[in-house]
Amino acid sequence: MKNATLTRTVFDGLGKHLCPSRRLIPLLARTRHWPRRPDTTQWTTTSDVPVRTFHTPPLDTERAPLREAVWDFQQQQGGRNTPAKYSDEGSSHSAPEDLQTLYWKLNVEAAKGNVQGTREIVERLLKQHAEVPNLRLYSALILSQVGPEGSVAWVKAYLEELKAEGLEVDSGLCHDILKVLAVHPDYLLRAEILAYMESKWFAVSDDGHHDIVTGYLRDRQHEMALEKLDAMRSEGIRIQSWLYDVAMYYFSDSGDLDEALRLLKQRVADCDPLISGSMWFYLLNCASTTLHHELAAYIWTLRVQPRYLNPPSATCLGVLNAASRAGNTAIATDIFRVLAERHTIIEPAHYELLSEAYINAGDLRNAVSVLAVMHEARLPVTDLNTRGIYTYLQASPSRPADLFALCQALSKEGTTLPPAALNLCIEAAIHHGALDQALGFYEQFRALVPAGPNTSTFNALLRGCTRVHPPRKDLALQLAAELASMGLRPDGLTYERMLYACLSAPDYGDAVRYYDEMRSQGLVPRPGAYSALVRRLGVEGDKRAWEVLDDAEGVESLLNVERLRMWLAGQMGGKRGWGGG
Repeated sequence: MKNATLTRTVFDGLGKHLCPSRRLIPLLARTRHWPRRPDTTQWTTTSDVPVRTFHTPPLDTERAPLREAVWDFQQQQGGRNTPAKYSDEGSSHSAPEDLQTLYWKLNVEAAKGNVQGTREIVERLLKQHAEVPNLRLYSALILSQVGPEGSVAWVKAYLEELKAEGLEVDSGLCHDILKVLAVHPDYLLRAEILAYMESKWFAVSDDGHHDIVTGYLRDRQHEMALEKLDAMRSEGIRIQSWLYDVAMYYFSDSGDLDEALRLLKQRVADCDPLISGSMWFYLLNCASTTLHHELAAYIWTLRVQPRYLNPPSATCLGVLNAASRAGNTAIATDIFRVLAERHTIIEPAHYELLSEAYINAGDLRNAVSVLAVMHEARLPVTDLNTRGIYTYLQASPSRPADLFALCQALSKEGTTLPPAALNLCIEAAIHHGALDQALGFYEQFRALVPAGPNTSTFNALLRGCTRVHPPRKDLALQLAAELASMGLRPDGLTYERMLYACLSAPDYGDAVRYYDEMRSQGLVPRPGAYSALVRRLGVEGDKRAWEVLDDAEGVESLLNVERLRMWLAGQMGGKRGWGGG
């Protein structure tokens, strides 16, 4: 009866943490002293289990002794106190399990993060063997919180109880806490544990360093994680591949691809054989999405060119975009090799990016040659495909002439140039205010481009007519007549630039006629054209200004329309108009 009362007292003390529903007293309202452990002569199996002290870490034998080894050892001792084989059913007729075996199972269940299983074993230790609370029990209960059902709140509760019982935390328990914090991060508790370990001169094990870095990563404290990784590397600690993987995934997910690339280069320099294909592909996809050229080029050179990795076409397009911006023509041309091997249809966007890669590398000849290849492939080459080259030509007034000379040389070599190549010369000359130079390029257009000029050619020249002072309405009308004689169809931009050229002349009637013709074809001017036409008609007192202003609703911003309406009312005396030319 005395032993039963003793066992019940011990179980109620620690058991209220194991089964919250059985709590008899508040968490911290403990009895002042736990009952002493019964005499060892009554529990002979206890003498074989080493006691874990404050300065002594757990022994390997107490961490994982095999149940079969314990059974054989006891048989060799004459079978004394030999328990029955372990039964999962927990039959009431089976003998209590060996104490050492229970501690082994306790460590196994705790390492797996099995909270319930760990509590059940601790309960058996308290009830069947009358174990008193010790660091081994608390260590297992804390370590079991590493699973998905665990919680830092339980860790703190166990630490408070351990402190109340007068037990001190040892090095092994600190490492168990760090392992739990690697899964359920708590910055303050981690800092407190690390400070405690430093004050007690506890050395952090290699696994402990890995758990610290993992906790930093889960806390999104990337700078501290990087600092810790660098410290581990400088101290000669071998960083496990799984920790590299976790760090690189976290950095890539947060957009810090520079650090992900640095870690990748470290692993390659260390000849890490465990960089998976999934990791290579994930990093390449991130670099493709974010246009991170350095990371994309590094992976492409190491994995794609040797044919270790075969990225999808969407990823190839993203890498091509990044290479185009950086002027990496080697990567850009190799992407075409990959696409051609899988018989992917090369679209205008691919050629455009390749041309931009050459122009960003300063290679004007190959940039224009790509347009010629695109034209020979019977793909439409529009102004949208030449913006990279146009930006290059804007940098210097001499570059339009350089491009024209290059077009002449390519034409002599038998290259069929698209009209967009000569349009670039004209656009760039207009940009630099050289209308006469642009007209000179236009005169030699058919000699270099068999297809002749197109609507975009005349749009560029008409823009030049409006940029000079005074605007050249006469030249604009002449170009419009030439466009019509060639059978070319004007677009909205053509009408709009004719409108601007005519508005600057004393006779603004042609501007209204072009506007009416434009609207009759279903074309809509851009917002600025409405404003310019309304103001000119308002100055002239032309009542048609109100009609144009009504058309502007839905195109111009509502605020701008109301401002024009107020201005027009003041200009024309608040009336809808009283005549006009």
